[in-house]
Amino acid sequence: IKIIFDEIKNKSISIIEHRFSWITKRQIKYGKFNVGWITFKNDSEGLKCISDWMSDCLNWCYQKVEKERFGDQKYLDKWPIKYKNLHIIRNKGANLAIWNIGNYKLKKNQNQITVDQEKLIFYHFANFNQIGLRCFKTNLSRVLVRLNGILKTEIYEHYANKIIKNNVLNKPIKTKIDNHLSPGLNIKGINLFRRLINIFYKDEFCI
Repeated sequence: IKIIFDEIKNKSISIIEHRFSWITKRQIKYGKFNVGWITFKNDSEGLKCISDWMSDCLNWCYQKVEKERFGDQKYLDKWPIKYKNLHIIRNKGANLAIWNIGNYKLKKNQNQITVDQEKLIFYHFANFNQIGLRCFKTNLSRVLVRLNGILKTEIYEHYANKIIKNNVLNKPIKTKIDNHLSPGLNIKGINLFRRLINIFYKDEFCI
């Protein structure tokens, strides 16, 4: 993580873009930036930003897409304009996720995973579901990414093993229902499409 703070330096606020791939760029409606990483420095601008954000979220914070709002996240779109001492994190290894992994090539050298030759710092396990006591679904098929190689063995299986090891309840962890879908969509049609692409991009595995 030090490498990120070295990049941020003395900035009061730091945020990170989704960096959508070609197939996920439509998700820009949820916001240009992701709340997977936000840093506030204890100075006047950092404190003003976090105070303003708190007020915004107390006023309105719903998992509903509006023109300028979505949850606590889309408020960040205006921050680069509102706050001068803000930094947008550029490191490709920070906040690697299902919505941007299609942009990059993963390699492993001497026990270090790299993202286009930059060190993988942390992965955002969005849409990762436990479907059985030792079985999981990555939902990578939604973005036409195959679950294999380093992505499977060094990232998803590694994380799944940690979940199993620390599952003191000894039962699958129930995940929330995907409610990002807009009203009026043909849900049956979407589910059928997802089942079909999963045949070609199998994204489930068991440990």
